[in-house]
Amino acid sequence: LGIAWAVGFASAFGVGLLLRTVPDIGWSLILISAAVPAGIVFFIRMGIPESPRWLMQTGRVERAREIVSARIGANVDLPLVTTTIAASKSGRPSLVRNGMFRNTFIACMAYAVGTMPNFALGTFSPQVLTTLGVEDPYLGALGYNVCMAIGAFAGYFLIDRFGRKTLLFGGFLIAAALLAPMALVVNLSPTLSVALFAIFALIIVSTGNVVYAYPAELFPTEVRGRGVGLAVAASRLGSATVTFLLPILVASFGIATALGVIICLLVFGGVVGFIWGPETARRDLDAAARL
Repeated sequence: LGIAWAVGFASAFGVGLLLRTVPDIGWSLILISAAVPAGIVFFIRMGIPESPRWLMQTGRVERAREIVSARIGANVDLPLVTTTIAASKSGRPSLVRNGMFRNTFIACMAYAVGTMPNFALGTFSPQVLTTLGVEDPYLGALGYNVCMAIGAFAGYFLIDRFGRKTLLFGGFLIAAALLAPMALVVNLSPTLSVALFAIFALIIVSTGNVVYAYPAELFPTEVRGRGVGLAVAASRLGSATVTFLLPILVASFGIATALGVIICLLVFGGVVGFIWGPETARRDLDAAARL
């Protein structure tokens, strides 16, 4: 999922670069082009099966077994489910009570901090690079997006080699360190700026792949959908806010201040995550959610 997102983002930027040169209707073609992959995905999603673990908790064991056998293999055991949603007397547990507040906060914070810099800097990368003195900002921004795609592939191979906390929250701190010279050093070389920007893109996406696994591991099955949905909503709210504010900050206070805000977000996420975030790697899914 992380690879598909990053490759799609980079591809969309490349398509936009090509179509923006079309006289008069370039922006219209850019918007229309998005309908093609959206239509394809719509039909693909119609064939997606239900979650076997959720089916088990709603009492539909045979349907869960059919899906696992057909999609994964007949020799794969079904997950052990000790409680069912239907049998729960208290209904669905709260996301903020019974010890779940920490996990809910960490899931929302991790997803938000993992995506906010990416959306903001990715959307306005040409403007940011122009401010940093890069002569061809669109070519530099294309390189930024390509590095994002490479980073997604790197994250695919790294995600199970490190703990979730180490990869995700350590990545936040490394990404902050990469942005620091651009925010603190006056008249930094454009070549060095592009290099740091590219490495930042690679790091933030490779570590950001964790947000496709970590929030899901922080919630038990009976609230996993709502918990991950809340985390995604928090990330989109934060990303929209930062993306809206970034050009205003650059215009009003300069690129150093804008990058400084993003650095503070990354440092906050890294430090809080290391202190308060549970480690869920290599644990049973529902057991990990109750750490």
